[in-house]
Amino acid sequence: MKELLKRLESRSISTFLLGLLTIAIVTACASSQPDHTPLRKTYVVTPSPTLEETTVSSTTIPHSTEQGQTNDLLTTITLLGDVSVGRKVNVTAHQDNDFNLFDDDPNFEALLSASNLVVANLESIIAPNCGLTSNGMTLCGSPEFADQFTQYPFVLSTANNHSHDFPEGNGYESTQQILTENKVPFYNSYDPEHTFYSTEINGITIGFLGFDFATNGHYDSLRDETASIIQEYDPAVDFLILSVHWGGEYQTTPSSSQINFANAFTLAGADLVVGTHPHVVQTENGQIPSYVNSKPVFYSLGNTTFDQTLPGTTESTIFQLTLDKNADIISIQGYDITIAEDGSPHLVGESVIR
Repeated sequence: MKELLKRLESRSISTFLLGLLTIAIVTACASSQPDHTPLRKTYVVTPSPTLEETTVSSTTIPHSTEQGQTNDLLTTITLLGDVSVGRKVNVTAHQDNDFNLFDDDPNFEALLSASNLVVANLESIIAPNCGLTSNGMTLCGSPEFADQFTQYPFVLSTANNHSHDFPEGNGYESTQQILTENKVPFYNSYDPEHTFYSTEINGITIGFLGFDFATNGHYDSLRDETASIIQEYDPAVDFLILSVHWGGEYQTTPSSSQINFANAFTLAGADLVVGTHPHVVQTENGQIPSYVNSKPVFYSLGNTTFDQTLPGTTESTIFQLTLDKNADIISIQGYDITIAEDGSPHLVGESVIR
C-alpha cells in the first residue's frame, strides 16, 4: 500500500508542471475573460433503480435545531462542487473584509447548517502572503477563509490540479497546516498522511477517498491502482464516498474514460462518486446523477464558489443525500444555485429541476 501511494504521489508531482502548462493554455479559464450571460439549463434528478421515489429539489430547507443535527435516524450529506477562494474571490473578500462565502444567502446557509456532512473540492491553496490579484492561474486564498469551513460540517478533498499552487509559499503544506489548526477534515489519497478520512454519524461509518486524474491522466493502469485502494478501504466503512477530479473542462457530458472509471470504481466498492474539474455540470442524456452498478455517480457538479464567468460556470446544482440507519440512500434532492460576482453561491428561488 505504501509503495503504491508513493508511486501515485511521485506521478502526481512529476506531472504537476505539465498540468500547469496545459491549464495555462486554456485561456477560457482565466478570470480576464469577458462576461457572458449563461443560459439556464434544466436537469432531471434521476431516481435510483432501488428507490420507489427520488425527491426533486425545492427551496424548503430541512429543519435543524443545531448544526449537523437533522434526525437521530437519518444522515444528511450535502454535495458541493469546486470551491475556490483564489484570485478575484480573495481580492473581493479583502475589500469587503468578509471571508465567509456561504452566509450571503440565508437559504443556502440554512441548507449547509441542516447537513450532517458537507463535501466539497477545495480547489485552491490557503496560505499567507498569497498576494492580491484577479489574474493568472494560481488559486490561493488568505488564511481567513479557513474559518468559514468551521461554521458548517465540511469535509474537503484537496486532490486536484491546484493543490500544489503557490509552491514558493509552500502552498500545499500551508493548506494542510491551516485546515488542521482549524480542525477541518480533509483528504487526498495521493498523500500517505491523508489518504483516507472516516467519521461516524448516527451509528454509520462514512469514509472518504480523493483522486486527481486531471493532473495524472486517465490511464487504465491508474484506474486499476485506484480501484485496488478502494477495495482496501471499503470493508472499513458502511458508506464510501469517492471524490474524483477528472474529465474535460467545460464539457457538459462525461467522457468515455470517466464512464469507464466510474464502472471500475463502483465495482470496487465506492457507494457514491462525486466528480469535479469541468467547472460545469455534467449529465448523461440531461439526467443527474447517473447510476453505475446501482451506485449514484455525479460526473461533475460544476462550480460552487469561483470567479469564472464563462457560460455554465456561474450556475450549478448542489445535491443533498439522505441515508437511513443502514447507510442506504433513501432520497436525493437537487438545488440550483447561481454564483455572485464575489464568488458566493445563492439558491435559485423555485428550482427549475423537474
